[in-house]
Amino acid sequence: MSVEWLNESLFEDILKKEYKEYQVISFVVKDAVPKGENYASMIKRVSIGLKLTDSTETIKNYIIKSDKSSEFSSYVNGTLYPKERLMFEKFIPRFESLFKETPEKAQFAPICYKTMDDIHTFILDDLQSKNFVHTKRQQGMDLQHAEATLAKLAQFHAASRCIFELEGPYPDIFDEGLYKEELVPIYENMFQNIWPIIYKDMTKWTDCKEYVDKLAIQKPHMIHLLMESLTYDPSEFNVLNHGDLWSNNIMFQYKDDGSMNEVLFIDFQLCKWGSPVQDLLHFIITSCNPDIRVSKFDYLISHYHKHLTESLNLLNFKGKIPELDDLHAQLKKRGYYGVNTSLSILPAVLMEPGEKTLQQSLKIYSNPKYREAMKDLLQWFSVRGLLDI
Repeated sequence: MSVEWLNESLFEDILKKEYKEYQVISFVVKDAVPKGENYASMIKRVSIGLKLTDSTETIKNYIIKSDKSSEFSSYVNGTLYPKERLMFEKFIPRFESLFKETPEKAQFAPICYKTMDDIHTFILDDLQSKNFVHTKRQQGMDLQHAEATLAKLAQFHAASRCIFELEGPYPDIFDEGLYKEELVPIYENMFQNIWPIIYKDMTKWTDCKEYVDKLAIQKPHMIHLLMESLTYDPSEFNVLNHGDLWSNNIMFQYKDDGSMNEVLFIDFQLCKWGSPVQDLLHFIITSCNPDIRVSKFDYLISHYHKHLTESLNLLNFKGKIPELDDLHAQLKKRGYYGVNTSLSILPAVLMEPGEKTLQQSLKIYSNPKYREAMKDLLQWFSVRGLLDI
């Protein structure tokens, strides 16, 4: 993507809010995302060296995110930028403002300094310059990181529900996330093309034959089961889901002693109003390590529920707070979203850096890490009745 438009003038209004006078002494643009990390947007890191009036020098760091030429954006009907703009300009500030009125402050995302509609671009705070890092996606998060993520997610969900109660429904653009009813024929065609690759590798998993056979029988119904798992039910406890909560969209900052200081989310392009189960299944299946993904699943749900309840009470939520059993009922009803996540997203998460994308690679389903993950997951799905027709 051309970045001819990415120059000093884009930052003048931002810098002038902080410094009355300054001189730009350096302007450096670099790729912000390593190859193989498969972000839908163009992401650049900009470092601007400044000389101030007292002759001191400083460096300001920003992230530039643009989806103007993104094929993925076109695939989801061009909703990525307008949805994320609403999140950065309106809803995330509102969520955070609710917590400012309590003893428990909360930040959910990097500061957004500027949005540019003509080029579908955001100028964001560079979290890396503030010592935020990702966990290694191929390894998955340990219990400490998973707990911290789910606690922050519970705050995010609680605030989103409170705003719904205070201000009414979210704009229609949040009714759907990645998966849309009108695109079902496209999903079915894509799945028909990729299923032979999946099945060919899975038939080699001799210790999983019982479950692979169930998947093969279920294959004609998979897209229907996926869409059914995402059907909106207004009688349930609903929240604004992040929609794409996995390790690359979660960043951690640590204290000097190595303990956790802060957790922030990035990439709000796929936010969707609906059951919190979508975020919970997406995160736990894609981003928790094999030691806890299945064995600690119920504990992680309980941990999330505890923090959700605490946050809703803290924010003086007037509606009915869901019981833990209510959450498990939603997980049972919508569990197939987890099966789909394990088949369509987990393989790409476990790829080593530099490997080809999901569409290009023929090897992602033969990855030993994926096989080991699915060995546990398929058995777990089967016990929960998710592999039955």
